[in-house]
Amino acid sequence: MSTLANLVRMTTATTGTGTITLGSAVTGFKAFPSSLDGKTVTYAIKDGANSEIGRGVYTHSGTTLTRSVLASTNADAALNLSGTAEVFITPAAEDIGGPGGPVRETLTANRTYYVRADGSDSNNGLANTSGGAFLTLQKAINVVAALDISAYNVTIQVADGTYTGSVVVSGPWVGSGVVTIVGNTTTPANVIISTSGATFHALNNATITLSGMEIRSTSHIGLWASYGAVITLGPALRLGACPSVYHMFAEFGGTIFGRSNYSIVGNAVHHWVTVTLGGISIVGVTITISGTPTMTAFAAVSGGAIECFSNTYSGSISGAQYSVSNGGVLRNGGATLPGSGTSGGTTTGGGFVA
Repeated sequence: MSTLANLVRMTTATTGTGTITLGSAVTGFKAFPSSLDGKTVTYAIKDGANSEIGRGVYTHSGTTLTRSVLASTNADAALNLSGTAEVFITPAAEDIGGPGGPVRETLTANRTYYVRADGSDSNNGLANTSGGAFLTLQKAINVVAALDISAYNVTIQVADGTYTGSVVVSGPWVGSGVVTIVGNTTTPANVIISTSGATFHALNNATITLSGMEIRSTSHIGLWASYGAVITLGPALRLGACPSVYHMFAEFGGTIFGRSNYSIVGNAVHHWVTVTLGGISIVGVTITISGTPTMTAFAAVSGGAIECFSNTYSGSISGAQYSVSNGGVLRNGGATLPGSGTSGGTTTGGGFVA
């Protein structure tokens, strides 16, 4: 499900199949309001004789809208926009199934969906073959979001390969089951999720568990939890290069939770970051660090809290252990975090280390 707004219809000069930059409101309609900032909306695009409907996250500061296609006249793939399209907010068929509300399949058993580099988002995702598996993780997430998973668990099984699409999980699942994305838990380096945007972004009370993969981003965050969402670190995760931003970032009530061992195999500005009521809880695990990655500080708490006691760190980083500010709390139980300097790091602005 997504957020709606009335009478919203805007132009776009965007070309291609990527993120849309919105222009001005169409005459007689309204622009996307600031209240939609960071929220998932169901959008439709009219571009000449072609149309697309999908879900995307709206960012007010840049007036941009990401695209995850539900259906289109281009064989259900993203339209290659001409530069003269219009974008508007509308419910999808998955949202308004009739007078009784959305029509959802209700699971009666655990289910597995498959994602493969040779799959297709036109498949149903239920067979581990090129003719059955999805091509993208986002398609699998969208399909699960349309289900009532009831008390059952859903596994999204990702085959070996490199996947370049960002994944957005917005809003809680319908039902009490757990949704897990699983790669290769024996050789996690065989499953690479490498994007230019945020690799995994969970928001609006979404929950997701990840295991058996390497997570990278060339210019954004690896794992991002916001607005009440929870990302759980399952077994055999590798945090790869996020050289421009952070491996993990939690804000506005979002939480990243880990009780499984994992590895750090690439640089980042910081490994753990919390701001404004965000939380990271990594407790009682072994974190293996390869190759002395470079970081400004391993942990950065600018508001929010990080708890990281009873951990074992194998290997080191080049950079400070921590930076705690703006009333943030780092609860490390007196342990030494990876990083340089006998004093550990810096504490300013009411930050607290315990």
